[in-house]
Amino acid sequence: MKINPDFTLRTIGDISLIVPLKAPVFQKEQMITTNGSGALLWEKLAGGCAKEELPGILQSVYEIDRDTALADTNCFLESLRRAGALAE
Repeated sequence: MKINPDFTLRTIGDISLIVPLKAPVFQKEQMITTNGSGALLWEKLAGGCAKEELPGILQSVYEIDRDTALADTNCFLESLRRAGALAE
């Protein structure tokens, strides 16, 4: 699983956005507002991290249990899929 190279992460102040780079017309559905954990997951995916490693990263950084980390990761990945930000 890789990120779609037509999308990028931009941070403005405390807000992180995943936005399309090549959209001919702005489409709200393709823009994702995310928190620090989403930005972390995006950066790890961009660096070539495997999907299976992501929950463990959240666990170590945020000191959460495995089930919560897995649920959060799956929710984030589903948001990326819906927006077209994943190239699977």
